Amino acid sequence: MTMGSTENKPGLAEAMVGGNKNEILAAIDRLDTSVFDADVTRKAVECFGSIHWLIRFKSSMKVSVMGSGAVPILLEYLNSSNSDLQYWAIVCLGNIGDKSALPHLKPMLLTPVGKESPNQVFVAQAVAMLGDTDGVKFLFRKLAAKSFREREQAANCLEKVGPGIMKALVSSLGYGHEEILFWSLSILKKMNIEDIDTLIKFLVNANVHIRRGVAELLGSYPRLDVVQALASRLSDPDWHVRKISADSIVRCGSMAVPCLQQLSGSANEDESYWAIRTLGRIGDSDSIDHLLILIENPSPFIRRSAARYIGFGKPEKAVDALIGCLGDQALSVRQAAADALTEYGESVVDQLAAHLNDPNEDVGFWLTRIFGKIKGNSTRYLLQAMNSDDPIKRKWAAMALGMVGDLSVCNVLVQGMKDEHWPVRLNCAHAMENYCPQAVEVLIQNIRNEDPDICYWVTKVLRRVKDTIWEKMSFLLSMGNDDMRFFTAFAFGEIGDIKAIEFLIKSLDDGNDWVRKLAMDSIIKLGGQDHLKERLPAAPPALKAEIMKRLREMGLVSVEDMVGDLVSRNQQAREQAARSIMEMGKGVVGDLKEIMEKTEDEALRMALIKVARAVETGSEFGLDF
Repeated sequence: MTMGSTENKPGLAEAMVGGNKNEILAAIDRLDTSVFDADVTRKAVECFGSIHWLIRFKSSMKVSVMGSGAVPILLEYLNSSNSDLQYWAIVCLGNIGDKSALPHLKPMLLTPVGKESPNQVFVAQAVAMLGDTDGVKFLFRKLAAKSFREREQAANCLEKVGPGIMKALVSSLGYGHEEILFWSLSILKKMNIEDIDTLIKFLVNANVHIRRGVAELLGSYPRLDVVQALASRLSDPDWHVRKISADSIVRCGSMAVPCLQQLSGSANEDESYWAIRTLGRIGDSDSIDHLLILIENPSPFIRRSAARYIGFGKPEKAVDALIGCLGDQALSVRQAAADALTEYGESVVDQLAAHLNDPNEDVGFWLTRIFGKIKGNSTRYLLQAMNSDDPIKRKWAAMALGMVGDLSVCNVLVQGMKDEHWPVRLNCAHAMENYCPQAVEVLIQNIRNEDPDICYWVTKVLRRVKDTIWEKMSFLLSMGNDDMRFFTAFAFGEIGDIKAIEFLIKSLDDGNDWVRKLAMDSIIKLGGQDHLKERLPAAPPALKAEIMKRLREMGLVSVEDMVGDLVSRNQQAREQAARSIMEMGKGVVGDLKEIMEKTEDEALRMALIKVARAVETGSEFGLDF
């Protein structure tokens, strides 16, 4: 570098300090680093204290490539009270790589506890970059600091030191300190490790965290010795080590298949399970062919594992073998095969449907269950099965229809509630429960079905799901059409929960006579006659008469309860009361006469005489209410 050149424009140093941000940046960009000028360099270093990060960054990049000539100037600022200026001076010293700075930097690592500089970790980074192990040791100690910020800073600094610390990072895995282990592994994952043999040795370390971390690291290096080392950990005492090792083997691909094939039949169940699982995840032709062989293995554990993972990549040639597994003598194998086929989805529905008439009942059962989980296109086969002559197939189809989530099947399920076989009816009811509250209209419409079995099962379903359907039924009772309000009022009574009374009371004002009648009946059925009586004083005459009539028919009111309205100021109320008493027949005359004798109300006595005469003659003539 030429000393004292005037290559730079006069006034450049002043522009870098006295100008605005853009002028300073432009001046820094013009700086020719091949020409060393002490004054300009000093001004550039002073820019490290700028309030603008971009100015600090760009000036540091320029100074870093100026070489050893800038070192004396940078050393002057190591003890600056401006932390930004001090930080960038430290960074530049590390980047320049002149070891003459070490005697000035290393003492800064010895600051007494409690008086550490916030830039101390960057001093350690610079010392490490200059090839001194004290900086590396300091940073490793910081990986175990109490403060997360300090640990993160130390890790970032170690990463910037570069490949030179790789051996130290690998060695640190054996320290046994979880924080150091975590951060060392984090750094190693970002580096291209050359010393794989040393890394492999840590797979048998007593520290489970080391084994986990190393197993994950090795997955980035697809080599045969790595595969063999990872395969040896498939029987590790720690589940996480086994899983991470298996996942890392998957990343090694097809080269791992021969090793896994050998382990798949191992007497050690962990080794066998993870080898089979990994073969399924690799999923190449050799892996699938081997799993097809394992499906015939005498061990139900191996058959189950093979059935479970052979379908991981959904290979077509595995479908027939999995269908065969649905008839396996071991339940666990059948379940695993069913789960695997379910993952194939609608693409195999037609292929599965061809086996619905398999003589093995287990095959039919699991296929039906698979259709229920696949949903979509498989529903048509379930609906066909509901018309089968075989009650067992109908029973399974009903169960599966409860899984498909298609409301259009609800009417089929309701009709299935009158099936001649009780298990079919039961499964239809259970299936309908899965569709509530959305399907509550279908249930309510059938609660008075002409078939008693349908009525029974519909009522049973409504009672079982009542807590989920109150809001829906309340809406139907108030906003549904006449038929829906009618059936809903009846259904509330059949459900048998007194909470329904608060909804039914509102229906007493319904404009439909039959809805009001059923609402009253349901209220009475639920033991809510007192609620009806409380409604009487404020009820319109017509409604009051209806309530009295229903209560009278149920034997819940006496003549004495009814005669008060005979002297009401409301003519309609008087007439309704008189007619209601007359409808009770001649047997009521004795009660009327008894009330006449007791009452001191002359108007009431005269009204009672008229009503009694009308009852005896059977004519309303003379009732001048």
